[in-house]
Amino acid sequence: MGASVPGVPVIVSGTNGHLAWGLTNAYINTADAVFIKDLTSDDLESFRPTVKVKVGFIQVPFFLKKFERTKDGYPVLPLELEKDQKIVLRWTGFGLKGPQLSAMFEFRSAKNVEQMDQILQGVGLPAWNFVFADKKGDIGYRVVGSILKQHHRDSFGISQETKAEFKTKELLHPLERPHVLKPKRNYVYTANNRHWPADAKHHGSTGYTLSFRGFRIDELLKEKQHDVESFKSIQCDRQAVDARFFVPKLMKLADLTELKNWDFSTNENLVAPSFYRRLMDLLLDGWQVNENALYRLLDELSDEQKKEFTSFVKLARDQVNGRTWGDFHRVPFAHLSKKQDWIFSPELPGFGDQHSVDPGSVKWDPDHKKYEQFSGASMRMIVVMKEVPEIHLALPGVNRNYTENQVIPAWNEWRNCQYRMVKFGANYLK
Repeated sequence: MGASVPGVPVIVSGTNGHLAWGLTNAYINTADAVFIKDLTSDDLESFRPTVKVKVGFIQVPFFLKKFERTKDGYPVLPLELEKDQKIVLRWTGFGLKGPQLSAMFEFRSAKNVEQMDQILQGVGLPAWNFVFADKKGDIGYRVVGSILKQHHRDSFGISQETKAEFKTKELLHPLERPHVLKPKRNYVYTANNRHWPADAKHHGSTGYTLSFRGFRIDELLKEKQHDVESFKSIQCDRQAVDARFFVPKLMKLADLTELKNWDFSTNENLVAPSFYRRLMDLLLDGWQVNENALYRLLDELSDEQKKEFTSFVKLARDQVNGRTWGDFHRVPFAHLSKKQDWIFSPELPGFGDQHSVDPGSVKWDPDHKKYEQFSGASMRMIVVMKEVPEIHLALPGVNRNYTENQVIPAWNEWRNCQYRMVKFGANYLK
């Protein structure tokens, strides 16, 4: 029992009654875009993808534009470059074999963490973090997928390689992939953050997210013994974690009354998160820096930058205009087609912020002068490994056991972090 993802016909987060598991994106390096220095026209072939569209009883083929690939199957990125060069995509998924996916069907038969760890070593689908636990209370963690082996951080820009170098790029052995079994501290978490320390033998990626969420999860996990209610509180924690580090620096530069006495919560009735998010984004965009650089820069602003800071503060105040986070930050659930008559949900006040444990990743809408949430925790799940496991779920929309007469409508039930319990079938375990 559990949840799947599109295109993968297995339970990727759930329980088989003896063991529970869940996943997050690994953000580890499984693909490179590469200039191949000695690539010739003889190494390439063109192809034209065909899409068949059913019209009544007839399948009508639509022929797309021509593309190029190497004769061993690697696609050439369709980019217009100044020089006569080709950028080829190397993705480990191109070499995926059936058994590396079908290994995931064995999840249903695992009885303990040792067996699950063995099964995960055979999964080649790139690339996920898996955490898992059994009824004995043992836990484990493993990254699955074919992962490129690299011993140092990638340099900026597109790398250049010969054909031989391109084809012989090594992959991590399953035992070299990040993993731990029965850790002494008795908990493990993933938050899309880095797997190895900076001085480790291997390097994972430049695509990791900053570890504000991981910092907060760790802080909450190590506080006490946990139960279902405390895990709900962790999954639904909406503190603007990065603000704990940035607000003291910002307050030294100006009298920011909006941020005084703020507890860093993203309550929908507060103006502070509105002002903080807009000011931070104006600083990041205006100075063209990331958060790491901004954290250092705020300690050594030039006189010109101090004037610019004052201007950014004024602009943030003008754009926020006293609006609370619930008004300034919205969850529209827009349909991908952008058709208004296909909207399937009400617009809700947003929650969380970029680095909250319960994330509210946003983008600025300059036309409507507000933030639109585009990413968040669409499913929250807690599995309690009792003799007969319990599954606690929170999902957006009209879900199991929903009736129109509910005191709290379905969408707000999800937004308010209310879970529904599903009991695993006892007969299955017999």
